[in-house]
Amino acid sequence: MTTTSRAKTDPLLSDKREIDSLHGRIAIGFLIVQDIAVILAMIGLTALGAEQDSGHLLKDGLIVLGKGVALLAGVALLMRFILPKLLPAMARTQELLVLFSIAWAVLFAAGGDMLGFSKEVGAFLAGVSLASTHFREMIAVRLTSLRDFLLLFFFIGLGAQLDLSLLGAQIFPALIFSVFVLVGNPIIVMIIMGYRPSAHSLTHFSQHLEMLDLNGVNWQPLVNSGKPFVEIIKTSRDIGADLILIGAHGSDFFEELFVGTTAERVARKSELPVLIVKQPPSTPLCRRILVPTDFSTAATEAALYAQVIAPEAKFDYVHIYSLWGDGKLTPTTAMDEQHQLMHDNIRAKAENQMREWLDAGVGRDHNYRYHLRPGRPGTIIPKLAEELNNDLIIMSTRGQSSLAYALLGNVTEHTLKQSRCDLLTLRPTNFHFELI
Repeated sequence: MTTTSRAKTDPLLSDKREIDSLHGRIAIGFLIVQDIAVILAMIGLTALGAEQDSGHLLKDGLIVLGKGVALLAGVALLMRFILPKLLPAMARTQELLVLFSIAWAVLFAAGGDMLGFSKEVGAFLAGVSLASTHFREMIAVRLTSLRDFLLLFFFIGLGAQLDLSLLGAQIFPALIFSVFVLVGNPIIVMIIMGYRPSAHSLTHFSQHLEMLDLNGVNWQPLVNSGKPFVEIIKTSRDIGADLILIGAHGSDFFEELFVGTTAERVARKSELPVLIVKQPPSTPLCRRILVPTDFSTAATEAALYAQVIAPEAKFDYVHIYSLWGDGKLTPTTAMDEQHQLMHDNIRAKAENQMREWLDAGVGRDHNYRYHLRPGRPGTIIPKLAEELNNDLIIMSTRGQSSLAYALLGNVTEHTLKQSRCDLLTLRPTNFHFELI
């Protein structure tokens, strides 16, 4: 199926677009009302749990309502006038942006506590205000490690407050609440967003693609159900795809928190090249490409693939080397000199390997530079890409189980989380993932 200019002038299609746009605005309106209701419910519940001075329920309720409305109005004003001017200045350096985000959350938590609400209400509003800005993904990526670390203490503190003597009396209410969360909440979401069978989903998906005006592009809409990363890989095999193109982040916060994004899981398990998009498109698509290498066969395949898809681009090849004990304190000057000598020897060996790797065929007939950097690859690669103004990173990745990734991490997925530019991942030729 190919889009044409007729889609722009078809009055029936135009009416459908207006209806879909109206449905979208109504759904967004419902979600906004739902979020406001959640915030007001949190404010009301936390306020009712606190002791009031007057002793009059109506008066206390009006005071709580007034404080809640004033708090929401203050947050709205900050989101409208302050954050758009303040965040661009803070985003000039990553460290300053992270410190500002933490300070912003602490400030709101303290403000909520001063107004008689809980710290959680203030912190929640701080997150809502930051999520409304264009820097939300940048902030989220850089706070992921801190968030995961603090979650451990949150659950430890929550478990320490449990009174096991009350466990028997709470089983029945807990079962009712669990059923509501597992069954009732999805039904409510489907009612608000509008449940559409696969045929309707396919129709709306097709109309959305037509609105993108993809002139000259052959496309076919498909709607599947199941685990997203599994269905994407299965569909790519069924249609004989050569490349998977996917956005860096989805909308399922809890799945991304505990399991990883769909993009990460597709890149981890697909044998096809996966292009993960993190920035708006530009022309030409690839002007400067960063290719990390460990001089392996897989790294050579990634470098040659990059030259095929972007022969006119400028290439930066980088090798990250490390020295045992690097960064540790040394007690004597003699040991400092010995440490520096070892460092120089390892760097010289890495440079010889880089030159041999380039002379073996990778560095022929195109414009390139090479770089040698000490440190951790998952940290150095994103920083170097930003320093060199690369718009694409191409690197080979090796398969790991979910448990191994959770415990040790993966260079490619660390790069995906921390870099601002697009990332193209490649698998070794013999890699295959068995779908369950």
